[in-house]
Amino acid sequence: MNIIILAAGPPKHNRDRHLELFNNKPLIDSLIEECSIENTNLFIVIHKNNSKLINHVLNYNKNINILKVEDEYVKSTLITALSVYGDSICLCGDLINIKKSDILKFINTKYSSCLCRYKIPWGNNIVNNNLIRRSDIGNCIIRISEKDKTTYLSDELWSKAKQYFKLFYPTKEIEFKTWNTMITHLNYAYFYEIWGNPNVNDFGDKGSIYFEKIIYADND
Repeated sequence: MNIIILAAGPPKHNRDRHLELFNNKPLIDSLIEECSIENTNLFIVIHKNNSKLINHVLNYNKNINILKVEDEYVKSTLITALSVYGDSICLCGDLINIKKSDILKFINTKYSSCLCRYKIPWGNNIVNNNLIRRSDIGNCIIRISEKDKTTYLSDELWSKAKQYFKLFYPTKEIEFKTWNTMITHLNYAYFYEIWGNPNVNDFGDKGSIYFEKIIYADND
């Protein structure tokens, strides 16, 4: 099992989001600690130009596997993250409430691929063009099995993601470098039977992992 921390945002002039302190510790250090689980492989996806974060991670532990992404596009980040062989759990690298027990839910699940289901929704359901995107479903953590990667990374699913975005937001331009734009609608397309139906929490070997705490809180 692979655990993959997605910290691929490019360096910014005014802040180092993954290095900001929480409980007197850089956020990325806390994530590394909570994601270091026996019998798993830990990877961190980092933008190739973010030398400050790369050096910090290497100084923290030179044996950590860093996957360098070449550009700022969401699709490149996902392809890089899922290039490692095996079932993979991907989580956003700025989550502030992550504990080992949260990751273990995704490791020990019966589902092949899954995403999050929240007791406390992130907002109101998004409704447009006879579609619904549930606000108690989210993708701050997802699991994609090895057998599902080809479908998940396919051009067909990417096209569906773009179509769903335009159906929900007909007047907006798609921003392919914006995480919440494309990753959300890619996962909406992949988990459509769940995310698009308030009465369904699993479908075949896909499912949702339930959280009572606000797991999606992040350093954004």
